Amino acid sequence: SNFSYNYGGNVNSDGYANKDLMYVPRSQGEVILAPTNALDPRSPQEIWNQLDAYITQDKYLNSRRGQYAERNGAFAPWVNRLDMRLLIDITPFKVAGRGMTLQLSGEVQNFLNFLSNSWGLVRTPIRPNILSFVGYEIPHTAAVPTTGRPVFTFPLQADGTPITTTYLENTGLGSRWQAQLGLRVIF
Repeated sequence: SNFSYNYGGNVNSDGYANKDLMYVPRSQGEVILAPTNALDPRSPQEIWNQLDAYITQDKYLNSRRGQYAERNGAFAPWVNRLDMRLLIDITPFKVAGRGMTLQLSGEVQNFLNFLSNSWGLVRTPIRPNILSFVGYEIPHTAAVPTTGRPVFTFPLQADGTPITTTYLENTGLGSRWQAQLGLRVIF
């Protein structure tokens, strides 16, 4: 599946949040970074180092440095999945003088995951909005005019650590094998 890298928030003030395509910075000088909140102890340099490492590990973002991300330009990793079904007909037999067929079925969805728990896994992006818009640059003194440049955060995860990888292994039903047995009488 494909997805877009957008800014979190509403950078261009058009009334639609999380829809503005992200500019992928080449260097620290191309983006103004700030801590997520008052509890975030990171300096702008630390935030840049974490963001730069994230961009470097992501093949798509690394290829777009100095450009905007494309709409639906990023693709989640390919998933190899095999569903299997076996049908056995036990043919004609008679019950009360009427011809019938008994059909036994066995089905395994995501059979590759049945063979190995590291196969058939769906990987989804952890966060396609890796930079969140927090406002515009404020001058340090009244004598210095504002540049009007946007300020962003590279948010931390719930556990307080930065995101270091693009994809998360989805543990939902799409990544699990499932089996079903069936019995059908055809008359």
